Amino acid sequence: VTSNPWRHVKRLQATVGHNHPFPPEVKRAILEDLKANDPGLYRFVLLVYLAWLRPREALQLQVRHIDLAGRRVHVPATISKNKKQDFVAMPPALYEALASAGLERLPADWYLFSPRGRAHTGPRSLLPGPRHADFTAANTRHRLYCKKHGAPPECALYSWKSTGVADAVEAGIHPARIKAHGRWADFDILMAYLKRIGKETASEFLEFSPA
Repeated sequence: VTSNPWRHVKRLQATVGHNHPFPPEVKRAILEDLKANDPGLYRFVLLVYLAWLRPREALQLQVRHIDLAGRRVHVPATISKNKKQDFVAMPPALYEALASAGLERLPADWYLFSPRGRAHTGPRSLLPGPRHADFTAANTRHRLYCKKHGAPPECALYSWKSTGVADAVEAGIHPARIKAHGRWADFDILMAYLKRIGKETASEFLEFSPA
């Protein structure tokens, strides 16, 4: 990155809320643990962290919504919080995780995350199946990893989205790309979100081309 795309954005005092981003070392530890030991929860977390889906949107995704050839996730209006259909690009790590799930061999109407497994909270749950898992089961299992790796109490399942957004800001990703990937309706909403997670915030773009 040769220049900072946020350089024309005014900064306001930030207020960090309940979607506090994970500390880098905790983020890495949890992701490595999930990848090695909990493939279902790993894919779920990556959809929130890298595709910036809301957890309840991710839980309602079906096999038909994963376009591996186009490397994108279809978010239909029926599951989107803003009630609008959209497509979200798959970053490489998310693509690899979904491509390894064998989705091409499964019924198109199966959900990516199902309450499979006797306890519904072990490694065999959150795998594809005919019913979608509920948020409580995913959240309960995720808390175990947070506790194991010393995540701050303000970090939760929803924190993966704010962690992904914060990483994008730190990497100097263009504001227009952040807005599009996060499916924000306008920049005021994006700026309010960034303020809540304690990152670059602004009242207006002084010199910005939404190309």
